[in-house]
Amino acid sequence: MLRLLFQSLESLFGAGLDDVARVVYLAGALVLVLAALRPLWGLWADWRTERAGLEERWVGVCPACGLSGPLWRGTCSACGADRRLPWVVRWRTRGSARLASSLAWRRAARAYRLAGALLFAGVAGSALWTIVSPPGGGALHRLFAGLGFLALAAAGVAFGRALGPARRGIVARAGHVLHGMAAVGLLAVLLFLASAARPPAEPRLVALAPRPNAEGEVGIEYLQLDHELLGFRRIVPLAYLGAERTPVELATPVRWA
Repeated sequence: MLRLLFQSLESLFGAGLDDVARVVYLAGALVLVLAALRPLWGLWADWRTERAGLEERWVGVCPACGLSGPLWRGTCSACGADRRLPWVVRWRTRGSARLASSLAWRRAARAYRLAGALLFAGVAGSALWTIVSPPGGGALHRLFAGLGFLALAAAGVAFGRALGPARRGIVARAGHVLHGMAAVGLLAVLLFLASAARPPAEPRLVALAPRPNAEGEVGIEYLQLDHELLGFRRIVPLAYLGAERTPVELATPVRWA
C-alpha cells in the first residue's frame, strides 16, 4: 500500500520530485518558525502599546452627539448619553472594560500568553531538530517532513486561538479545538509516511582506524596457520599497515575454520 503511494507520487512529479520536495520542506520549516515567533511578536507589540499609554476599548458612534468614541458601561464617553445597548452587549462591554482597566489581569494574561508561546516555540524547535531531513533522506522524506511542519504550525495556531485569553465565544473556541485535533491527526499520518519513506541507512561493515600511506593505501599484516594433519587453515590479522603500523586487537580463538 505504501509502496504504491510512493510510486504514484514519483510518477506524478517525475524528475521534478526532488525540487518540489525541497521547496515544500523549506516552506514548511519557514512557516513553522514564523508561527512560533508570531505570539512572541504579539506580546512585544502589546507591551510597547501599553508603554505608549494606549488601551483597547469598544468604539462606536453616539446617536445623540454624533461623535465616534469609546464606550464606558454602555454610555458615550463624550456626552454621557446612554446607548441603550442590549443586555448581552452591555454585559460584554462592561466586562471587557473592567478587565482592560485591571493591571493584575493584564499581567496575568501576558504571563499566560508568554508561557503558551514559549511552550509552542519549544515544540517547534524540537520538531525542527528531530524531523530534520538529512541530505541522503530522500525526496519523499523531505516532502512529508515539510508537510508535517505545516500541519504542526496549523495545530499550534488553532490551539493558541482556542486556549488564548482573547475574547472568543465557546463555539469559536470549540471550532479551533477541532481544527487543532485534525491538524494533530494529519501530523501523525505525515510523520508515519516520512518515517516509511526514509531510505534505510547503509550498514558499516568495517571501520579502519589507521591513516593511509603516501599512496593512499592501507595494507594488512597477517599470520597464516596451517594444520598439517587435518588440513585446516586459519588466517589471523595482526596489524594494519598505513602511515604507521596499528596492531589489530583479537579475541581468543574459539575453533579452527
